[in-house]
Parts: sequence; structure tokens; C-alpha cells
Amino acid sequence: MARYAASANAASSTYTVSQTTLPSGTVVNEYITAGNTVFALSWEGPTMPPLKTLLATYFPSYVQGLTDAHAAQGGGYGPAVVHQSALVVETGGHMGSFVGRAYLPQALPRGVSADDIK
Repeated sequence: MARYAASANAASSTYTVSQTTLPSGTVVNEYITAGNTVFALSWEGPTMPPLKTLLATYFPSYVQGLTDAHAAQGGGYGPAVVHQSALVVETGGHMGSFVGRAYLPQALPRGVSADDIK
């Protein structure tokens, strides 16, 4: 997952959260291990963040999972959940108010669960 310059940090014993506000007003939180590895992202704001940039090398897997999810729903767009062994991406919201999170299940630090990614 890619890194953006941080504007604020919150700390935990096993990871830190770096918060960035994009020019669009969307707030992106990066969850970073003590070893400086991003293992999760969350976002909230008026526009979707640039997932191609944020997911970096995981983006093609996300696109394939999204294609599969929309096919299973009968086509169309809207909220989607991509659950793969190496990547989970959940998006939702509506025009002007988007939310979501993405994380690498195998990279979650000990004692951290998906519920901690907010």
C-alpha cells in the first residue's frame, strides 16, 4: 500500500495511525506497523480517495475482486466488498459522502483485528 505525507498521528502499542486530508476533503487513515509497513487504510469524505495509488500493487487484485462482486450482484455499481485471502476492501456511502477501508489480513499485527480499522 502506498504512503502519503502525514498531517496527524495517533499511536497504539503495535501500530500508529497517520491521518491525511486530501485536497478533496477526504480523510485517509493509514495504519502502520512499528516496522513502517502500511497494513490498512480507511477513508471518509466527499470523494473516493485514489485507490489505485493507495492500494499500489494490490490494485489489480482489488479490480478483479470488484468485477467479480459486481457480476455476482447482477452488474451495476455501488457499495462493494472484496474479500480475498490477501486483501479486503469495503466501500460504501453515496455521492458526497464516501466511506471505506482496506486491509491486508495476513499483515494485521498481533492483537489487532479488522474491527480496529475505522
